[in-house]
Amino acid sequence: MIDVGDRMETIVRMMASHRSQFFEWLPYNERRADEVPQAEADRSPGCGAGTNKRSLRLPSGIGASWWPQYGPDRGRKIEYCEVFEISEYAAPLDEASRQRLFWFIP
Repeated sequence: MIDVGDRMETIVRMMASHRSQFFEWLPYNERRADEVPQAEADRSPGCGAGTNKRSLRLPSGIGASWWPQYGPDRGRKIEYCEVFEISEYAAPLDEASRQRLFWFIP
C-alpha cells in the first residue's frame, strides 16, 4: 500500500476526466445516477462516481500492518491509499526490487 493522501485532489481530477465512467457508468452501477448533475458545467469531480475519495480510503482492519513502511506516527495518520498486488507470476519482490520500484516509500 502507498499513502496517497497528499495526491487525492489530482487523483480525483484524473478519474473525473474519464467522463463516461465517472459520471455515467459507475454512478449507474452504484444506483446514484440521480445525484450527478445532467449539465456538464455543473459537474465537479466530487459528484461523479463514489470516488469522492471513499474508494481510496484506507480499508478498515489494516491498522498497523504498514507501520514498518511508514512508522507508527505517520501510519496512524494515513487516510487514503493505493493498494498494489505483487503478481504471483512475476519475480519475487525482494528488498532490492522494492527499493527500485517503490523508491518513494520511506
